[in-house]
Amino acid sequence: MEKVVQKELQDILDSIDELANRGSLTRSRAFAAWFAITFFDVEEDDALESAAADGGNDQGIDMAFADASSEEIVILQAHCPDNLSKVTPKSKWDAVVAAIPYIKNPKLLADAGRPDLAEQLQSLQKANPTYSYTVGLITLAGC
Repeated sequence: MEKVVQKELQDILDSIDELANRGSLTRSRAFAAWFAITFFDVEEDDALESAAADGGNDQGIDMAFADASSEEIVILQAHCPDNLSKVTPKSKWDAVVAAIPYIKNPKLLADAGRPDLAEQLQSLQKANPTYSYTVGLITLAGC
């Protein structure tokens, strides 16, 4: 059973690494894109573009997109470490909670030096005013 799980995990990592190469992204950013493509109805180009927004001053928001089928705006913090046997750091969990004020008021992102991310959230909110929010951490590390 363990060999099957290791093989499946390696297949996932291979897919993530292919996306990272195609989009010139880090593995963590590509993981966010892979998740959106695999589990939501997000086109690859859109997912790669959205995942590229991850970076400094992102206030815990690695990726944001609208999912029409569930009528949600999905906000993700992504963590794909090199050593998958390590526990997910508490800081990743804290980042999810810390992102909430910035999601409610994207102008705060612009004030923090991320006008691009603020604009992306405002655009999602304007285009989908009735959508609810889902905010979460995705990780391949231990919990």
